[in-house]
Amino acid sequence: MVQNKWFGEERKASLIQRQKEADAEGVPLSLELTIGGPPAKYHISVYEPKVSYYSRLQRTIVAYDSKKNSWHCPCAKPKQACKHKAIGKWHLFQTKRHLFRRLKSTDSEGTLPPQLTSEQDGSQREEGNYPPRDKGVERMLKYIAANKKLPAEIPQALIQQSRDAHVLNGYPRHLIPKETRCMECDCMLSDPVLITSKGRILSANSVIEGISTYRRVCLDCNMVYRYQEWEDGVHNFDDHLILSLHLCLSLRNGIQTHTAVSRLLDTFEATEKMSFPNKDRVLQAYLHFEALTDHEYMYACISCGYNPSVIVMDLHKKGSVTLKAHQTTMMVMWTSNSSGML
Repeated sequence: MVQNKWFGEERKASLIQRQKEADAEGVPLSLELTIGGPPAKYHISVYEPKVSYYSRLQRTIVAYDSKKNSWHCPCAKPKQACKHKAIGKWHLFQTKRHLFRRLKSTDSEGTLPPQLTSEQDGSQREEGNYPPRDKGVERMLKYIAANKKLPAEIPQALIQQSRDAHVLNGYPRHLIPKETRCMECDCMLSDPVLITSKGRILSANSVIEGISTYRRVCLDCNMVYRYQEWEDGVHNFDDHLILSLHLCLSLRNGIQTHTAVSRLLDTFEATEKMSFPNKDRVLQAYLHFEALTDHEYMYACISCGYNPSVIVMDLHKKGSVTLKAHQTTMMVMWTSNSSGML
């Protein structure tokens, strides 16, 4: 387990010491309980030498949910590591090794969510520390901006696949980063860790619920990787809201023909008898798609020259910003023959 980075040397020494204390008392260090309940949950009785509110009889019970990939111990917060959880993990590593298997494929359809231990020692490896903050999120965003750009011209076959995927059940159900080694330090990444199992894919004619998204973490430098693969016909906004590429292009074409995003969404809802989430959030997801698209610009600016690096949405106050008219006039670049997007 130390070789595979589940534990560090310090944790290993503390667990061996606790094993010696249990042996001296003549009691088992850990023991799996069969107390009923769903088969995906495991309960392990762990020896605790100190009597406390959670160990009146010098034992405490830790629980592992293999579906949610989460641990619970009464001595610690849900996302916080502790010695009892580590002992429970050690126990399952010996008795239920299949829970520690590594995924060899990220094919989503027909693949069950990976049942993997999630609480790696170290602050960045705790589920509660996602998304990362400060330097961590800056590193992740720089990597996405540099390596996950969508092409200016998306292949037509992929657009058709994205449009018809709801009929053919072709959208991926488990969105797992394709990276297996760190792109900065070339170290192995952790197994996929579940972010949410309640994600949604929005298309122009359907809303698909129950999408699972995952992340990986470098076991050396703590670089975080998330799913951002446009080749599957989808665009991941915030791990909970995912847009189909066909929907993104439909919104782009609507804006270029002077139709606000909110009106387009109202049209899709009325036509398909469905309900989209908050429309401002969908707008932000669409703008995120445009920000990650490697656009080919034909516009020439007097100050900047050709190919400016910023898209300006013109004449679409309702679709882009909620500012007063005089404020919009000051902030938007106007042209006499605007096509909607420059």
